Amino acid sequence: MTLIVGSSRYKIDFTFVLTVILMLLLCHEETVILSLGSSLLHEMGHLLFMYIFRQKVESVTLGCYGMRIERCHHSTLSYKKEAIIALGGIIINFIVAILGILYYYLRCNTFAIRLVAVNIVIGLFNMLPIEVLDMGRALRYIFLSFYDESFTYRLLGIISALTV
Repeated sequence: MTLIVGSSRYKIDFTFVLTVILMLLLCHEETVILSLGSSLLHEMGHLLFMYIFRQKVESVTLGCYGMRIERCHHSTLSYKKEAIIALGGIIINFIVAILGILYYYLRCNTFAIRLVAVNIVIGLFNMLPIEVLDMGRALRYIFLSFYDESFTYRLLGIISALTV
């Protein structure tokens, strides 16, 4: 399913629908809702920082591995801003976790603890220094600030392989 809003294209891939169906079959409904909501907030973190840095979105695709965001090709940012965009989802996950902890202490609600746990897991997973995850992308931009492209990609390949 594709929806066009302005100059941006939004698509829900069949793999996303399949993933949601499998999650609903295999997991508790509340866990599925928390996971999907927290994942969506994570991806919105990337979009938020793109918006802050005035980046135009060409397309957004929801798939089984999360959201793939493609920007207009004429956009250029500093490596620092690119790294911040890459880390935007992790930042949001930890903000939500902190708010969940505060809510738990105010209301002693077990939902808040599950919200905290899901956001911490998503945030920590994306902090793994693997090229395709957020921290790997942030490291790419940090390394590009100091090294040439060839050395950066070799270094990231080694770090990713050791992490896996």
